[in-house]
Amino acid sequence: ITESDIQKLMKNRYGEVAWDYIFIDEAQDCSSLEKDIIFKIFGKENVIIAEGPHQMVRDGSLHSNKCDWTYGLSKEEYNKIPGKVGLRQKTNLVHFVNSFAKHSQLPWSVNIKDDLPGGKVYILTGDYFADLDLHKKLMAECIENGNQAYEMMFLAPGGKNFQIDKKMDSAGLKFYNGLKSKTRNIYPEEPEEHRLFYHDSARGLEAWTLVSNHFDEFIETKKRFWSKDKEQGQLALKTEKEKKNEWAYNWGTIILTRAIDTLVITLKNKNSETAKILKKVYKENNSFVTWIDD
Repeated sequence: ITESDIQKLMKNRYGEVAWDYIFIDEAQDCSSLEKDIIFKIFGKENVIIAEGPHQMVRDGSLHSNKCDWTYGLSKEEYNKIPGKVGLRQKTNLVHFVNSFAKHSQLPWSVNIKDDLPGGKVYILTGDYFADLDLHKKLMAECIENGNQAYEMMFLAPGGKNFQIDKKMDSAGLKFYNGLKSKTRNIYPEEPEEHRLFYHDSARGLEAWTLVSNHFDEFIETKKRFWSKDKEQGQLALKTEKEKKNEWAYNWGTIILTRAIDTLVITLKNKNSETAKILKKVYKENNSFVTWIDD
């Protein structure tokens, strides 16, 4: 990219590129090449990024090497502002996710913001839609706190076996179906509709109440589809199993940090490795975590 290229770009596509500052969210997913292009076009002094190293979702195969946004810059040319405080979730949920990370052997934790007290977790070994009493209770609490159906979000594992959209339809729930390709590119706007997405689409989203269906199946799928392309940032000294677990359970923390007030987790197999981890987390936090067996 030459200065002449940039001048042509500014002239021909001025409305798209002539910005004073560039703000990049989820910057951990950028490659070093993308960083170089951004710095070249806009100038490194005009770029502000936010990154969460443990929430990278792009395959490592897309990166020639892990992007270090400070590489090549002097200490005077950048300013790092660490963010370790959980600003989205209520206190109990932060405790829960920290405990999950600990029992999953993840080097991950978030500091607690004490002026956001409360929060509760339900873990079900059965089908959430088998008995709608819990749903009616959680929906009533959602509305009582000034929310609407939009703020109660459902996540589903990949694959066609679960058919959560049919379950929601049979239960009489109105919902935006983010599982279907024909609606996925249309932003959900109806406040009276629940949101439904795959777990893989959850990063960047949040909800007052989150229902993660078959959370353990999602984690096991991540383990099965781990490959060396995904070991970006992982220590070479770890075994392949440790790397698979780290990749999968990091994804787990992405899911568990979507809820603001109430988190519901359903398990497909109560004897799965993930279920055993959650059982330990439950025992540590049973003052606000409810375990419901089918």
